[in-house]
Amino acid sequence: MNEKALKTLEYYKIIDMLEAFATSSIGKNKCRQLRPLDNLTEIEIRLDVERALDLLPEEIKETAILFFFQGLKQKEISDLLHIKLSLVKYRVSKAKELLSKQLEEGRD
Repeated sequence: MNEKALKTLEYYKIIDMLEAFATSSIGKNKCRQLRPLDNLTEIEIRLDVERALDLLPEEIKETAILFFFQGLKQKEISDLLHIKLSLVKYRVSKAKELLSKQLEEGRD
């Protein structure tokens, strides 16, 4: 597998990690299943994700952090932010879309 293909896989793994944090008890079980990346690559990916998060619109960023990194359920976010559950679902979906796009663009 060439270097570009490996880099693509690493970016998709970070998206998988984000989803793992949201769907398990703070990602403990699923993250253990992912192949550990070497420290330098992991740091680079984390920086890329932080930069991508910073580019998100504020309300989507806030929801993404609560969902992916804090491990809150969508209903909990809805209650916390006093917004409809359907809006939380939209924001999570939009965050996935935008993060994937930004990470893909940053890779090129």
